[in-house]
Amino acid sequence: MSRAEFNAALEAEGVPSWNGYVALNTMPFLKHAFTSKAFVKAYSSESLHYGKYAEQNKCPENDRLCNEEAVWLSQSLLLTGKSEMDMIFNAIEKIHKNAAKLKVALKK
Repeated sequence: MSRAEFNAALEAEGVPSWNGYVALNTMPFLKHAFTSKAFVKAYSSESLHYGKYAEQNKCPENDRLCNEEAVWLSQSLLLTGKSEMDMIFNAIEKIHKNAAKLKVALKK
């Protein structure tokens, strides 16, 4: 099932979740950082080639995880007690067992 479907199923079971972070190595702020006054002062001109940096820091597995698969639960939820951990476990187990049925139901 897709991440959106899984998140919806978790929510239906009372477990708040979200997609989490995007891949940071592709964020637009990085390109700006390479031309910022602070970076220009701190790094050599050879180090400030954004295209080279972008090429060397490609991470397709990270991109796939961040953009398609990762599901995040809040830290506060994870710092609760055994009953909350059981609730999360039971919700995921129930979703796993009923994934085919859920995919059909969530598309309606």
